[in-house]
Amino acid sequence: MARPKIQVDKLHGYTIEELIELKNTTDSKFAMTVLTTVIMRYKGFSNAQINEVTGLSIPTVITHVKRWNSLE
Repeated sequence: MARPKIQVDKLHGYTIEELIELKNTTDSKFAMTVLTTVIMRYKGFSNAQINEVTGLSIPTVITHVKRWNSLE
């Protein structure tokens, strides 16, 4: 049995459209990568799909989503 996929729990007051706009306008490669990861996970993409687009390892994808969820 596969482990359940980690999900984005909250958008911290943003809409998904606002996060996409923020991702598209940021100058920070790190912020763009994190936001891409969060947006894709929110839209239901798998870890493997996120890995293909961002080049991040699967543990890093999971870490980004967990850190996003833990933000206050």
